[in-house]
Amino acid sequence: MWLDILITVLLVSLAGLAMLPRWLSHENRYLSEVLKASPDIQTIRLRHGDTHYHLKGENHNPIVVLVHGFSVPSFAWEANQEALIENGFQVLSFDLYGRGFSARPSVKYSQTLFVEQLNDLLQALNIYKPVHLVGLSMGGAVVSFFNKTYPDKVASTCLLAPFSKPIPIGPLKLPVLGRYLAYVFYIPSMLKNQIKDFVKPEMLDFWQGRYEEQMSIKGFRNAIFSSANYAIQEDPQPAFHSFSGKPCLLLWGREDELFPLEESKLVRESLGDSHEFQIIDEAGHGLQFEQADMVNHALIEFLKKHS
Repeated sequence: MWLDILITVLLVSLAGLAMLPRWLSHENRYLSEVLKASPDIQTIRLRHGDTHYHLKGENHNPIVVLVHGFSVPSFAWEANQEALIENGFQVLSFDLYGRGFSARPSVKYSQTLFVEQLNDLLQALNIYKPVHLVGLSMGGAVVSFFNKTYPDKVASTCLLAPFSKPIPIGPLKLPVLGRYLAYVFYIPSMLKNQIKDFVKPEMLDFWQGRYEEQMSIKGFRNAIFSSANYAIQEDPQPAFHSFSGKPCLLLWGREDELFPLEESKLVRESLGDSHEFQIIDEAGHGLQFEQADMVNHALIEFLKKHS
């Protein structure tokens, strides 16, 4: 009798553990449903599905392309886009695959995927002149790999606290178990962990609400898990070396906890002598939002000099 009870309890416990990823998931909508319900969301069809983008400003102006980081989609740039447009630039921002309102294809989320997404987007929008790239965090690595792959398409680059070396993910690399751990522990905690990007916690209310919205679209967890296993395991240092002789601006938040300021030394060594460097005071990893005025001033000054 007691053995039967023990076995029953064990089976129920195992069933509960197996169901945890589903219970903890925010995903309850398909992207197609979201786009159909919100026709104002602008997308364009690329080889791996729809890409959500904004292209604003005069067509004859120099083009600045904003590439967001690991998990926060293009709303990360909302405090920067208008300032750039008002200062004579055409601005393109978009959601990387798996984020925001872009498709969540069942592919390997590697740097190559994101580089080709950007290249496909430029071609689809008939943008053929060299562009000025601005990359935040993992987006800094994406634009660096893009410059290495398509150097003739890049006029200059601005890197904001870029991902600079492979990030250990421990047991998340394990077959089967890694995905389970990611879905039960790592990904559900990402929403509250956004607070680590800011020096001022009061910035978080707006940020979290927008962030949670994308988590409800099916495929987000897989995209994050795959990106952790592929995109951020690729060493961007060789790509940083490709900027030699090309205008490059490096910005870093003095109080960045995710990528501490000391990591800028490694990036600067790889960028060589042609880059400019500026520390943004009272800013964490979300420097472009938290200290938008200072970041905008630095970007505009640099971009005008090299346009």
